Parts: sequence; C-alpha cells; structure tokens
Amino acid sequence: MRINSFESGALITLRRFSANALSLFITIIYKAGDFYMEVILSSTLGTIFYTVVVFVAGALIGTPLWNWISEKLPWNK
Repeated sequence: MRINSFESGALITLRRFSANALSLFITIIYKAGDFYMEVILSSTLGTIFYTVVVFVAGALIGTPLWNWISEKLPWNK
C-alpha cells in the first residue's frame, strides 16, 4: 500500500507532536520533582527544628514548672 504525501505529512506531524508532548511531560515532571523535593526538605527541616525548640524549652521550663505545680497539688497540703 502506498502512502500519499498528506498521510506522510500527517505522520511526521504526529511524530513531532508526540516528541514535543513527551519533552513537555518530562519537563513538567522534572520541575514538579524539584518542587516536591523542596517541600519535603523544607517540612523535614522544619519538623526537626521545632522538635529541638520544644525539647529545649521543656528542659528549661520543665523542672521549675513541675516544682510549682507539685506545691499546688491537694495531697501536698
């Protein structure tokens, strides 16, 4: 079967479109990957930072707060 020039042009156009679409898709996935990597890194570092802050605050405030509360407990009166 012989392919006429219109069908040949349509196939070439389809191949170009497919290549461009694939290139666009790969670019979108790559950029989205960078975005998600940034979000994951940011949230992980934020979680570690606030865990350390809360731990240090608890270590500094914990003993004086417990001593004050234990004086107010009803069985210590």
